[in-house]
Amino acid sequence: MRFWPKKPGEADGKAPTQEGINQPPAQSGAGDVVLPDEENRGAESAPGVQAVPGPAPKAETVDKAPAQGDAPVPAAEAQDAAAAESNAAPEGQSTQDAAALAAAKEERAWRRTRRLRALRRAAPTVLVCAVYLVLAFFMFKNAAEVEPGAALLSLRYDAPLTGEQVAYAKFALEDPEEEHPFTATFWYESPMESITTSRATVATPALFVDGDMATARRVTFLHGGYPGVLEKRGVALSRGLAWELFGSVDVVGTEFDWNGTTYTVRGVFEGDALMLLAQVDAKEAPVPGFTGVELSGHTEEDPRTTATALAQTLRLGTPSAMVSATSVPMLISAMAWVPAILLCLWFLVRLLGLLRHTSYWAKQVVWLVLLLAAAILIPRALGQLPGWMIPTKWSDLTHWSELFKELNTRLTEWLAMKPNLEDVQLRKTLLLQLVLMVPSVFAMVGVIRRWAEHFRRKDMALRLAEAHNLGDKQVAATLDEALDAARKKREKRTAAQEEHDDIEILTMEKKQKKPPV
Repeated sequence: MRFWPKKPGEADGKAPTQEGINQPPAQSGAGDVVLPDEENRGAESAPGVQAVPGPAPKAETVDKAPAQGDAPVPAAEAQDAAAAESNAAPEGQSTQDAAALAAAKEERAWRRTRRLRALRRAAPTVLVCAVYLVLAFFMFKNAAEVEPGAALLSLRYDAPLTGEQVAYAKFALEDPEEEHPFTATFWYESPMESITTSRATVATPALFVDGDMATARRVTFLHGGYPGVLEKRGVALSRGLAWELFGSVDVVGTEFDWNGTTYTVRGVFEGDALMLLAQVDAKEAPVPGFTGVELSGHTEEDPRTTATALAQTLRLGTPSAMVSATSVPMLISAMAWVPAILLCLWFLVRLLGLLRHTSYWAKQVVWLVLLLAAAILIPRALGQLPGWMIPTKWSDLTHWSELFKELNTRLTEWLAMKPNLEDVQLRKTLLLQLVLMVPSVFAMVGVIRRWAEHFRRKDMALRLAEAHNLGDKQVAATLDEALDAARKKREKRTAAQEEHDDIEILTMEKKQKKPPV
């Protein structure tokens, strides 16, 4: 075991070298004495106190020994200097990283701003689309409620038809030796009938029918169905009337007395309004006479001319009014489709515009699909129209002018005739459909304009990116500048036009005030 401290340059287990013995103690700046064996410890002596030699721990070796007369550098300070040099070495790289982070942050902020602007631009379009969807829901609901029945024409008589007239007409229509294009259903509508049951006495409108009741009135049944043609004591009640009379809607098969005759409930149909449909015999009907005849069937000729001739043959006389039973429901249904048709036409124009930038074979495929769609849809659409509305020769321009005149005449006749309850309901529905259609058309036009502006912006952005090889940010900035310039140009042109109109008005006023020479 050794009791002296290691000298500089001394190895373990060896005696100190001459160089280590002759090494003088180093003086610190404060006058402290630091022994040679303390230089590798990194310990500092208190001022004015001489350090006592002791066992030296393993010291961190420095790459280069300090020169003669220089103060030794402690290992901790050497490590700090090395770390500072390592941090200062990639200073340029740190600057680049900070710039990249700033650029990424700016890019994220720019994209966030663009998304917010896109949402603000899309918000009015979404709102208008929602308004149109609500209006379209009610329009299609109205169209479904006035679904046309099986009748083709409805003959109206101011003077009621007697039972003998109805009996002869039915006999003539059932004659096998005679062929007639139509079948007839006779009806009379009473504004108020009093019905008494064990539960209540209710006054209700009633429709008396001799023939196919589905032809005279189209309803949707909850329970049961229409009374049969040969069942002359069957009735159908609305939901509201069934509840008032019996306190329930499941009353099929229930019997009740009415005007001294027992009637049987055969069906309950939808509707909260009070209404009764009764199947009766013309000779025994409790009515003064039938005022309406529903004709169903098919003819290649003009239905009105054919119906007028048939009425004379059946000795029914000339009707006071003749109404197409399908025209008004078809008009209501067509009004519901008008905004959607506008949207489809715009999409078609847009598609044809995009075909200019596609290949030859893509154009051929698109045209083939469009022609196939037209070949499928056009015959179906024409099949929904009455025969007299379809021209025999599409190039005949006189047919279209006559068609519009005929439509105007028939609409005027329908509005001027004495209405029954179904006519009143149809008129209300037609007016409501018109009220709903006008704002829905404006809403659809607004949607189309917004979408057209959106696609125009995208087209301009694509052209700018392809022509000038710009990035998204540069394209957006250039596009915003171009659109702002176009808007200012339009405003300037509008202001100039208004100024020109004002000058013209002032000039005309001056000419009017100028006294004659």
